[in-house]
Amino acid sequence: TSSLQGAKKRLLQTALTHSSSELRASSLKLLNTIGLPLGKETEVAMQKSVQVAIDQKANTDKRNDAIHFLSLENPSKYESVLKKLIAPNEPKAIQANALRTLSTIPGEGVSHFILEKWSSLTPNLRDAAINTFMASEKRIKLLLDGLESGVIDQESIGWPRSVGLMAQANEALRNRSRTLLTKKDNERSTI
Repeated sequence: TSSLQGAKKRLLQTALTHSSSELRASSLKLLNTIGLPLGKETEVAMQKSVQVAIDQKANTDKRNDAIHFLSLENPSKYESVLKKLIAPNEPKAIQANALRTLSTIPGEGVSHFILEKWSSLTPNLRDAAINTFMASEKRIKLLLDGLESGVIDQESIGWPRSVGLMAQANEALRNRSRTLLTKKDNERSTI
C-alpha cells in the first residue's frame, strides 16, 4: 500500500501542477477512481485548489481542474465557494463546472439555490442547471414546483428531459410531469 500511496501523491502533484491539461485531466480521472492520498498533502492540495478556483486571473483550464479536484473529496465543504463561482462575472465554463460539482452534494440544497438564481442564469447555464434536478426524485419534485410556480419555463427543460419526466417510475411525479408539461400544448390547441 505504500507504493499505492506514492503513486497517489505523484498523481496529486501532476493533477495540480503539470503544464499539460491532458495530463492534469487524466490524473484527476485516476484519482477519482483510486482515491486521494491519505495525509496532509490532500488537505494542502484542497486548500490550494480553492485558491486557484476563485482566482479570476488564473487560467480557465486550471481553474476548472481545481473545481473538479474539489469534487474528489466531500464537495459540501466547499459549497459556499462553489456558489460564489456561479456569477455573471465568471466565465460560463467556470459556472457550469461549479454547478456540476455542486450537484454532487447530496440533498436538495443545489436545487433550492438554482431556483433562487434562475432569473440570472444564462440559457446554457440553465440547461446545465436542469440536469442537476434530474439526480433524485426530491430534486425532480422541486423542478416541478419551479415549473408550476412559473420560476422555470417549460422550454428550459427540453424535449428529451420532458419525455424522461413523463415516463419516470414514480407514478405521482410522472402524472404531475404529464399535467405540467402538456399544459402548454393543451392551451395552444384551444386557441
